[in-house]
Formats: sequence, structure tokens, C-alpha cells
Amino acid sequence: MNMIRFAIIPAIGLTLLITWLIPYRGIANEPPQISRIEPNSLATGQLAEVRVVGPFKSWPVQIWSSSPDVSWSCQKEPGVFQVAVNNATPLKETWLRLFHASGTSPAKRLLIASQPALIENEPNDRFTKANDIEAESIVSAALEKNVDVDCFRVSLNEGDLFSAVVDSHRYGSPADANLQLLDEKGFVLKESIDHFGLDPALSFAITRSGIYYVRVFAFPAEPDSTISFRGGADWWYRLRCMKGPLPLEIPPARDATLAQCTQQDAKPGLNPESAPNLNLQEKVFQTIESSDDHSGKPTSQKHYFKLPKAPGTQIQIEITAQSMGSNLDPTLAILDSNGKQLAYQDDAGNDRDISLVWSIPDDKDYYAVLADFHRRGGKQNSYWLALTQVQPYVIVASTSDAYTTKINEEIEIGLKLEKPAEWSGDLELINTDPSLEIVFASNPIKIEKGTKDASVKLKVTKAYAGVLPIEWKQKESNTALPLSGPHSKNVPSWLTVVE
Repeated sequence: MNMIRFAIIPAIGLTLLITWLIPYRGIANEPPQISRIEPNSLATGQLAEVRVVGPFKSWPVQIWSSSPDVSWSCQKEPGVFQVAVNNATPLKETWLRLFHASGTSPAKRLLIASQPALIENEPNDRFTKANDIEAESIVSAALEKNVDVDCFRVSLNEGDLFSAVVDSHRYGSPADANLQLLDEKGFVLKESIDHFGLDPALSFAITRSGIYYVRVFAFPAEPDSTISFRGGADWWYRLRCMKGPLPLEIPPARDATLAQCTQQDAKPGLNPESAPNLNLQEKVFQTIESSDDHSGKPTSQKHYFKLPKAPGTQIQIEITAQSMGSNLDPTLAILDSNGKQLAYQDDAGNDRDISLVWSIPDDKDYYAVLADFHRRGGKQNSYWLALTQVQPYVIVASTSDAYTTKINEEIEIGLKLEKPAEWSGDLELINTDPSLEIVFASNPIKIEKGTKDASVKLKVTKAYAGVLPIEWKQKESNTALPLSGPHSKNVPSWLTVVE
């Protein structure tokens, strides 16, 4: 008989739910594997049967969920779970990990939306086999093999503004998807390659009532020598269809930044004299429009914001635009009162949006100036500007999703350090599980300014399977913080210690 025990473990802004199923039938020598989850999207308040695609040599398995608002329980059939989503949860995604004494699966996402998802029915690579969907619907699908193409049939009416979005690569799929809208004869009316990063989205005004087709195919997000449509067991995607314009969606990486700011309603100035004051911890939502208010027309319009008078304060200005589906390709400059440029940024590495860190030198007037790189304007050229004060601290994350070692065998845990340029000092690692004896080879770890990577070696004296039981703190601080994993601060790394 299975016994079920729950443990609630607090974390920053999050509660982790771990479920143990003890005892479980069968001892596996290989960790569980997850290729994808079907359906890959559930609705708030939904209770559904979910299938995890992957080999299961032992069943049932033990379950880790990133949120107590989403509960998982094993069913009789291997790979099948009953999943319940709290009706009041604000989550847009949750994470799942399956594990047993021999190891863990990679952490995988389950998306959450306002309505349940249809499940794609294969084969649907031809129009004659296209899946019927509604104009306002969500579809859970996958491109399961090379040269796979998915077709969906939808009835649209004259006057409809039909929009479609593919959620895939930005949620961990290796697919670089293409999205097309075709008429009933197969002519391509609209195509999208990239919109939300590598994920496509399109919008099209319907001028004639009839049958239309939505077609999805993909290339690898990491290019290789093969030039053809690709697919695989983990090439999943979610298709969202809707009537109306494409939404602007804040990417998860910027959620935390915008959440900690207060919104300012003042319009930006078009010159220094009319620039509104920006305060620390403030956000602004605005649109760069062309001078004649027609989308896509050339514009010299620039938005000016006066920066706070806080000498010696280091600030970070983040511009979120293209990653939320805006047409704006933002640039950001810092100018003094004479118009001299002191700092400039176009893209932040591979991110086409902006993240600029700058120290305010004195109490004179300085301005943040935002523009479009291509001098375009229009109703879809919106952006979020968030200004935050940069504190002299470091954020620490482990570099691997999961670690496996043996009892009393030394293992090295890689560490990634963010914002180390403004901080140096000693990091202390702390064992968070009183039942375990963890021996650190070096603790504390000395961090110099500019250091981006570090590591720690440790030994564990008994068998263990669970969240990596380590917190960290600055040596002079009394506050210990969880060690984030490589995916997200909501998904800590996993540690398996076997005999």
C-alpha cells in the first residue's frame, strides 16, 4: 500500500511542494525521463488527466512540484497523472520533476491559461487531415518527428481580426517554429517566423467568410547542417488562437523587475524641457508613435525621462519591448544637460531588449532617452521602462539542473554569480537539512569583483534524493537565501546521493 506524505518548504516568494510515495513498487536503476507533457497547458480550476511522455521502468514515481497550487498524483497507468490547478492561482506556468532513489528527471514546464487546451490529433500534416479548432482556442501539440507539419482548420467570418501565437522556444522547447495562415486553397495569407523571441505570432484581418488553415512547422533553434523541417519527442508547442489584436505579454524574466516598481502615469517628454521625473523603483508603459500617427512611417520621435538626483547611486534601466511582442527595436542613451552622450545601449547581448546599468555621478540633470533603432513608430511600438536601484550584492545560482553522487564521494557544484561587478566578499554555504551531514571542501568562498563563476566541492554522508539542500549568504549578513537552479529561482537544482 502506498503511503503519501507532504512537506511544505518555504522559498523566496514561493512554496515548494514535495510528495513522497512510500513505499513504491520496483527499484529503478535509471532516473525517470520526461520528453513532454500532454496536454502541455491546463486552465485555472481544471482537474485533468495528464500524460507525461517518457520511459518509466518503475511506477509509481515520486513527484516534485514547484507550486502547491498545482497538485499531481500518479494513476494506475505508467506516465498518467491526475493534475488539479487551484482556481485562484495567478501562475502562468509551473514546474514538474519526477524522481526516485536512483535519480531525477529534468525539470519540465506545464503552462497555465484561462481555458483548457485541445490535444492535437495526429496525423494532421495535410489539409484533408487537419484538426478542427475554434477561432478562440488553445491547442497542445508537438512536432514529433523530422519533416512533421501540423495543420488546423478554422472557420472565420468577414470582419474578424484573427490572431495566433505559438508558445514554444521561450518555454524550453528546442523548436524554432514557423506559423502560417492559409486560405482554403492553400495560399499563404500571412506568415510569422519570430515575434516573441523565436516564437512566431500573426494577426490577419479576414475579408471573406470561409475556411482557413493554421499551419505550424519548425527548424532547430540551434542551427545545424540540416536544411529541412525538424521535430522530435520534446519538440512541443502550444498554439493560442484568438479574435482581436495580438497581446503584449511580459516575459517571465522581466516579471520580477516590473513587479517591484510602481507605475508612473506621466507622459514622456519629447525634449529635455518637457521630460518627466523618474524616481527610483519606477516603471512606465508608453508607445512611440510616428508623427502622422500611421504605423511604420519614419519618425524622429524620442522619449526623454529625467533621472533622479541621487549622486553615487547605481541604477538599472530595463526596456522591455520586442520580447513582449512589440514592434519597437529600442535604443537607450544617457545624456547630460548639454546633450553629451554618456552611455548607450541597443541590445543586451542576445536579448534584443535593453538592460543598462549606470552610476549617477552627481546632482546635475541627466536624461534617459529612448528611441526606435529604425526610426519607426506606430500603435504597436509599445514598451515598458523600469528603473531600479542596483544594490551591491550578488545573486547565486547552481549551473546544473541535477547532480548525482555516491555516499562520501566528493562532488563539485558549479555556481553562477550575477551582479558580481559591484560586490566582493565571502560567500558562506549552509546545509539546510539537519538530517544530513554535508562536508564542504571550501567554505566560505572568496569572491572578487568581476568574478562570474565559482564552485564548491562537498560530500554527503548518507543516501538522499531531493532539492539541493544548500543555502548561501554573505558572510557579514544574517540572512540566508536559497540557491537558485539554472532554469529559474522557482526551480532549485536536485541532488541524488546513492549508496
